[in-house]
Amino acid sequence: MRTRGPLSLLFATVLLLGSGCATPAAPAPESGTFVDSLARMNAIAPAYVKLVLAVGQHDKDYVDAFYGPREWKTEAEASKKPLAAIASEADALIARLQALPEPADEMQRLRKSYLTRQLKSLTARVAMLGGKKLSFDEESRALYDAVAPVNTEEHFRAVRDELDRALPGAGGAASLVERYEAWRKDFTIPTEKVDAVFRTAIGECRDRTIQHMTLPPGERFTVEYVTQKSWGGYNWYQGSYRSVIQVNTDFPITIDRAIDLACHEGYPGHHVYNALLEKNLVRDHGWGEYTVYPLFSPQSLIAEGSANFGIEMAFPGSERVEYERAKLYPLAGLDPARAEEFDHVRGHVRIGVDILNPLRHLGQAVLYVQDHHEHWDGGGYPRGLTGENISLGGRILCAADAFDALTSARSYRGALTPEATIDYLTAHSGSLVDPTVFDVLATVVRRGRALVFIDDA
Repeated sequence: MRTRGPLSLLFATVLLLGSGCATPAAPAPESGTFVDSLARMNAIAPAYVKLVLAVGQHDKDYVDAFYGPREWKTEAEASKKPLAAIASEADALIARLQALPEPADEMQRLRKSYLTRQLKSLTARVAMLGGKKLSFDEESRALYDAVAPVNTEEHFRAVRDELDRALPGAGGAASLVERYEAWRKDFTIPTEKVDAVFRTAIGECRDRTIQHMTLPPGERFTVEYVTQKSWGGYNWYQGSYRSVIQVNTDFPITIDRAIDLACHEGYPGHHVYNALLEKNLVRDHGWGEYTVYPLFSPQSLIAEGSANFGIEMAFPGSERVEYERAKLYPLAGLDPARAEEFDHVRGHVRIGVDILNPLRHLGQAVLYVQDHHEHWDGGGYPRGLTGENISLGGRILCAADAFDALTSARSYRGALTPEATIDYLTAHSGSLVDPTVFDVLATVVRRGRALVFIDDA
């Protein structure tokens, strides 16, 4: 995905403020315009926060974090403002922002842009909660102010073929999925060693982060191990520079997840992102709009993107695999000699996404590239998603990829018939593939003449 300039620049400014540079002084209010603009945005900010909390009463997932006045949350819970009223008030706030003269100060211009786009995203979410239907790209643009690129079938085939070459077991009877699952077990952290590996990874990520930026005094987070969640890891920001990071132990945790989660959720990811926002914008500048974090909004896109790029910042180039081999593999009781092998196989999806990211004109399928190796039961990668948390396109591609692989000849086996492939995949419906997607695929295949196979045409 590509984000538009102002939000990206705003986050870059936040990072700059956290890197040890002095906080810039506000410009002198020579004509009173600056003071007036600041006062008017300061008045809009709490109204925006209260509207986010109001939407949260209709959508339990909408408010990801809030550390403003507790009475605002109590008020939202007690009133449960109707969606129509929320939309009307949001439109009024947008009009007030648009009526402001363009600030001369860059930070104030960015603030105005941020509030406007967050409010427009909020109105889109309210409309969806009210029943409005949007296409994938329309929803992405309305909520996140960004549209994902797409990809071609040739790319998916190339990725699959690369994986086929990289995995052991070529020439045997096992499918590509079965070969991958068997191979991955060699890199799974034993349950009793998960905590030690994670805490070591967290410590290293923090040490590397403070080489780039100054963290707020007293910042910290706690790690909790949970079950029965749809995600692999999550950061719950509490305010006062504190976070709770939860790790879902229902899923097998492979060695790469230690660095992924420690960086993405902690240092320099979500925990640092939120702590710097609180320090540099809420406390130092008095921007109360950052005391709330609406999940379905442009802010969320910036948060996720910065958390992902934070991994490369902490471990540039080959440093990650070198550290994992030297420290984490021995700690987990895994074979360090296989670190490069694991990194190569797991990296093929990341490479595909990196290639696609600049190709904004191609549309939405970068998400499908990321998701097409996710399994319905959470046993896939790279994020360990489950069920409908996997994008629909990713679920469809997963089923199509499995079908195509089994109906294609390999050097070590012949191609299965479409009917035999459906019989084989039936055992994996509800584990590898989405049962609903599989049922549709099976229905189409069993119609016989309704399905045309290109190779047979």
